[in-house]
Amino acid sequence: YADRVQQQIEAIRTAIHRITSEHGPIAAYGAAAKGTVLLNTLGLTTEHIAWVADRNTHKHGRFMPGTHQSVVPVERIATDQPPAMLLLAWNFADEIADQQHAYLEGGGRLLVPLPELREITASR
Repeated sequence: YADRVQQQIEAIRTAIHRITSEHGPIAAYGAAAKGTVLLNTLGLTTEHIAWVADRNTHKHGRFMPGTHQSVVPVERIATDQPPAMLLLAWNFADEIADQQHAYLEGGGRLLVPLPELREITASR
């Protein structure tokens, strides 16, 4: 089990480093507690994830514990058009993909880290 966990961590890190080396920092979606654990486990700072979008207005203006990404309104996705977004609320991947249809149609992609790393694009 520990080996599988480590392989998954490395797969996520590799994917994010590949994208950020080509395009600069990406974004994340969902300022969930489990997302905080994931960001800290992966060691992803603002160098990798510029900000985290969340629909909860009570979280806006706050920062992700330990990694310091600012939490911003989801409208920021449309204005910034990040090359990819890491889903920190991966259990809502389908719902988020439906909500972010325009982002995906514009060439964006959602990285669903768990249970296995997968990517959601406009073609799904």
